[in-house]
Amino acid sequence: MPETVSLPLDKLPEYWKDEDRLNVLFAPFRNRHVNAKDWDTKLSFWKQSIYVFCTHNSIYKLQLDEMQKSFTHQGRYPMCLHIVFEELLKSQDLIPIENFVNNKEQGWGMWVADFFVKKPISWSFNKLKSTLTTINLSDMTLVHIEALKHNAKLYVTSIPDDIKNKVIEITELKKLVPSGNCTESFDLLLSHLQNTNQLMMRKINKNNNLITLVKFSTNPKEKEISDCEVDIYMLGETEKILLKNIESLEGEMNNAIKDAKAYLAKNHRQMAKTSLRKKHDLEKRIETKSSALYNVQTMLSRLEDSKHDAVVFDTYKNALTSIRNNFKENKLTEDSVTDTMIEIGEVLDIHNDIQETLGKSLNDSDGDLEKELELLMSSEVDNDEDNATNTTPRKPDLKMKDLEEQFKELDLPNVPDDLDTTPLPAL
Repeated sequence: MPETVSLPLDKLPEYWKDEDRLNVLFAPFRNRHVNAKDWDTKLSFWKQSIYVFCTHNSIYKLQLDEMQKSFTHQGRYPMCLHIVFEELLKSQDLIPIENFVNNKEQGWGMWVADFFVKKPISWSFNKLKSTLTTINLSDMTLVHIEALKHNAKLYVTSIPDDIKNKVIEITELKKLVPSGNCTESFDLLLSHLQNTNQLMMRKINKNNNLITLVKFSTNPKEKEISDCEVDIYMLGETEKILLKNIESLEGEMNNAIKDAKAYLAKNHRQMAKTSLRKKHDLEKRIETKSSALYNVQTMLSRLEDSKHDAVVFDTYKNALTSIRNNFKENKLTEDSVTDTMIEIGEVLDIHNDIQETLGKSLNDSDGDLEKELELLMSSEVDNDEDNATNTTPRKPDLKMKDLEEQFKELDLPNVPDDLDTTPLPAL
C-alpha cells in the first residue's frame, strides 16, 4: 500500500526507512516506569512528526482518526497516537476548537476550568482528574496551536507593505497572499492573528451582502477598524465602479461614432443620425458620472486628510505630554531656572574673588619692598635733576655797588649843550 503521509523526503523522520525502529514507534506505549527514556524518545518523535506535518501542509484542525490515517505506513497506522494527543493537550500544543473559536487563546487549562471547575463545587480534584483520563479523543476536534503560531508568523512576514495599514476585503487578501488550499485552515490562521491583535476584522453590509474587511496594522494602539476607514473603503469601491462605468461608456461612444461614419459612407443618413443621437446621450451620461466621480474623489481625499490630521494632532498631544513630563521629572520651571541663573552669577563672582586671592603673593614683606623701590626711583630722579643743574653755565651774580663802579669806568662821550630838549610830539 502506498504511503499516505504528505511530507517531502527531507521532512520525513530519520527512522521512517528503518522498519525495525518503526515497529517500535508504531506500537502502543508501554508503562513509562519500565523505560522512561525510550518512552520520552518515542513521544518526542511523534510530537515532532505531527508538528512538521501540520506546518508543512498548513493543517491546523486535527482529529485522532484522521491523523492515524495520515501516518499510515504499509497498511498499518500508529497505535500510540491517543497517548500523544493526551500529552499534547496537557502541554497545550493542542486545544479544543471550541476553546479556540470562542476565546482568545485561553488554552487547555482554561478550557478544563470552564468545563469542569465551574460545575458544582462538590466535585473533588480526584474526580476531575479521573474525568480527564476518560475523555474520548476520537470525538474531539483539536487545533494545533503551535503549528498555527509558526505559520501565522511566516504569513505576517509575507504581507506586502502596500497592504499593511490598508482595509481590504478578505477575499482579496486570499487572492493576494494565499496560505494553503484549505479555506478552513486559512480562516483559523486569520482568527489566530485577530486573537493576538495582529489583524483587525469587521463585517459590513455591501450591496445587501455581508462581507468581511481585514486590516494588518503596524500601530499596536489600533484595536479595530474605525467607521472612517470603512467609509474610505466604500468610497474607494464606488470610485472603482464609476471608473469602470465611464470606461465602458466611452467605449460605447466611440463605437457609436464609428457606426455613424459607416452608415454615412453607405449613404444611410437616418441610421447615421440615430448613432449620433446615441453618442450625444452617452456623452451626457459620461459627464454625469464624471461629476459623481469627482465628488467621490474629493470626499475620499478629505477623509484621508482628516485621518492624517488626526494622527498629526495625536503626535502633537503626545509630544506636549512628553515635554510636560520631562519638565516635571526634571523640576524645570520658570522660577527654578531664574533662581539657578542668579545662583550661577553669584558663584561666578565668588570664583573671581577666589582667583584674585589665589593670585596674591604669600610673602608679606612685598609691600615694604615696593615702598623701598619707589624711594629708590624717586632719589634717582632727584640726582639726575641736580646733575643737570650743575652742568648748566650760571650767570654772574652782580650787586648794585659793582654796577656803579662799572658805569664809572665806562668812557662815554659828553652830551652837547645845544641839544634840543624839545619834547617830541605825541604819536
